[in-house]
Amino acid sequence: MKIWPVALAVACIGGAVLVGNYHVLTGDAVGGLKVIPKVSWSLSESFVNVDALGNMPAIFARAQYPLLMVALAKMGRLAGSEKDLSDVRSKVQIGMTESQVYSSFGYPTEKQPIGPHFEHWVYRAPLAGQYVTVSFEDGRVTNITD
Repeated sequence: MKIWPVALAVACIGGAVLVGNYHVLTGDAVGGLKVIPKVSWSLSESFVNVDALGNMPAIFARAQYPLLMVALAKMGRLAGSEKDLSDVRSKVQIGMTESQVYSSFGYPTEKQPIGPHFEHWVYRAPLAGQYVTVSFEDGRVTNITD
């Protein structure tokens, strides 16, 4: 009995399971190759060039790659709202309250307590290559940095 047909079948099934459960991201933005889990099994969006994804507006990226964008959001790689980072940079003003920033841009990707009266909120771009940090002191914005 020849073993190669069985080995070929196992390899094909294993490949389908891997491709169906993971996104394979390529491009300079991820440093070559990165594999992240999908939110549900699907053969679509298995191989994505993130350099092209990073150059499109967020609304188009969500329309073209909905499963990938949900997976990135679950991993904390997206900003907490539909607003992109340029909105955060241009609309957050010194002196705004935490609730004003939250209501405008949603929950941040990260909250970093610095001390009893200080906190940093980090909003990330879809591929986590870019981010904006909003610093608070006593509940008010004191600084916005890239």
